[in-house]
Amino acid sequence: GMPGGSGGPAGLSGDAPEIFVMGDDPLVHPAGVPYEDPGAACADGSGRVWQADADSAHVNALAPGMYHVAYSCSDGNATSAAWRTVLVEP
Repeated sequence: GMPGGSGGPAGLSGDAPEIFVMGDDPLVHPAGVPYEDPGAACADGSGRVWQADADSAHVNALAPGMYHVAYSCSDGNATSAAWRTVLVEP
């Protein structure tokens, strides 16, 4: 972390933001229906909330199988990552 700390609430390091994955994980999705990811939210120690960057373009809703959507949150200082499992079922 940076020297001096963030002065945030106790228990928060002030380093990487938290990620909250929205919706189900794993998420069961019917094949043939276009996939729209529910997304994830980022929160930092100062109470800012914003949308996570999501890597969901590779989920092929026409091809049954297991996919992983990766999320990342950066506050310009540190980056956090989280994942969602998507099960496309026929």
